[in-house]
Amino acid sequence: LSREEEEVRRRAYDNYGQLPDEGASACLPTRTLGTLYPRRYTLNAALVALREWLETGVAPATPPFLERVGPPPVSATDKLVRDSDGNAIGGLRSPIIEVPVAAYDGEGCVVGGTSTQFSAERLAELYPTHRSYVEQLLAATNKAVDDGTLLCEDAQTIMRGASESPIGGADAFTAVPDCAL
Repeated sequence: LSREEEEVRRRAYDNYGQLPDEGASACLPTRTLGTLYPRRYTLNAALVALREWLETGVAPATPPFLERVGPPPVSATDKLVRDSDGNAIGGLRSPIIEVPVAAYDGEGCVVGGTSTQFSAERLAELYPTHRSYVEQLLAATNKAVDDGTLLCEDAQTIMRGASESPIGGADAFTAVPDCAL
């Protein structure tokens, strides 16, 4: 692959709903279909935390549990309390959940999950400018790095994608996480 082809492939792989993706809502766990949620960021941070725990004996902080519905639900796929956009409440709050561009659901399609990208209208409500989107995501990303739930290299990937995304408009605002300065 050429450098340009590699960059295009990487951007597609790092898309978590910022760019249109027709296959995101399909319950077909393949490389190009199913959830756009990047689980690898959480796994990367968890592996580093596990290593530190083994080396130091100090356990990492325990995140809150996901909120579950009250009485047992009628459907096994409706176990979690969700916000008005469809994302689960509680649990480990990654920057991608704190500053969402899609609803991510692992209940209805446990093997691969699904993503429902927000409409242009909803994105405009949440992020009236590109700068507002990038700044909100930067704050959430910096907090996650500080909390140890996101590695700096993954924070850089998230912020590069946000800076290059069309979310909020076409202004050229960019940002990098504090850990990369």
